[in-house]
Amino acid sequence: MRSASEVAKMVPGLTVGDVQQATKEGYLSSDSKHRYHGGRALVGLVQHYKVRTTRLPTYDNAHACSAATGIPLTLIKSARRSGDVLRSGHIDLEKLLRHIFSRRKEQDWRALREKCDALTAEANMQQARGEVLDKAETGAAIRRAVSAFWFALQRAAELEMPPILKGKDEAAVRAEMLAMAGRMKKTIFADLEKDL
Repeated sequence: MRSASEVAKMVPGLTVGDVQQATKEGYLSSDSKHRYHGGRALVGLVQHYKVRTTRLPTYDNAHACSAATGIPLTLIKSARRSGDVLRSGHIDLEKLLRHIFSRRKEQDWRALREKCDALTAEANMQQARGEVLDKAETGAAIRRAVSAFWFALQRAAELEMPPILKGKDEAAVRAEMLAMAGRMKKTIFADLEKDL
């Protein structure tokens, strides 16, 4: 019977960690004192390495997997949270790739382009019919209307209203203000109508 370090020395380049991993994966068995039978250990290690060479590797953590494969860390962490990419607590690259590609939906690019062209044609037709407004033109019209309103209000407050309101009672002030508001509306709407 041999210890894990003695088994590791039997094969050049083998580490104690490799022996422990093979034990975790069930290729090696030890007694209660963590000692291995020499011949069975060698057979188990050969089986372990045979399987390891025919399947994609596993990584200790997401950072190691990302560094070795170039897969973005956020994608690996997201897949790990789903729980179906782990093997014995390690990230299994085969399961990770299956998870990533099973989530991707293949796009029918021709159908997508046709749909885009149809939507663009519909929007152009609605604009030609006058059913929709151009964003830039609408924004410019709103800015002109707001500017005209503030100009008229400032002109009324500074020039027109003070002499009209001087010496009037509250009811007369209210009547003059309403009349001024009506004149401002007419002026602003007339200016906007010119733009249309």
